[in-house]
Amino acid sequence: MDKITTSLINSDVSVKFAWNYPQDNGDSVKEYLIEIRGADSSFYTYLTTCDGSIASFISNRYCYIYMNILRDSPFNLLKGDKVVARANSRNIKGFNISTSDAIDAQFSTVIEVEPNAPSAPVRGSNTDYNVLHITWASINDYTTASGGSTCKISSY
Repeated sequence: MDKITTSLINSDVSVKFAWNYPQDNGDSVKEYLIEIRGADSSFYTYLTTCDGSIASFISNRYCYIYMNILRDSPFNLLKGDKVVARANSRNIKGFNISTSDAIDAQFSTVIEVEPNAPSAPVRGSNTDYNVLHITWASINDYTTASGGSTCKISSY
């Protein structure tokens, strides 16, 4: 089976997992098994949005998983971690003997959620008994963990 590709979708809110139709040896695919590598290097499934037995999933050959899911247990991926997945297909004869190769950075996206923290806030010179004035060095944009385009900071 071909490698599974991952890409960021919806302003880095979710990751799209996609793959090509595999060689089926004359019998159509009945199910896909998509596994995502966690921070501990083990592979896990997420059946809520990547259930390979659903007909639309089989025909579309892609699924989405929100970043917050990938950052939580069992995946526990952190900002800058590569999102790596592997796929297997099943037809009436059973699952494919070989799973797609998952270890290829070319086909992986990177977890992108939050920018680095700005400098620590300090009490400003206008502080008095009635007003607390706080200042910090703001960040207007940041370069993504993968070294890609810069992203604007929308709020503090």
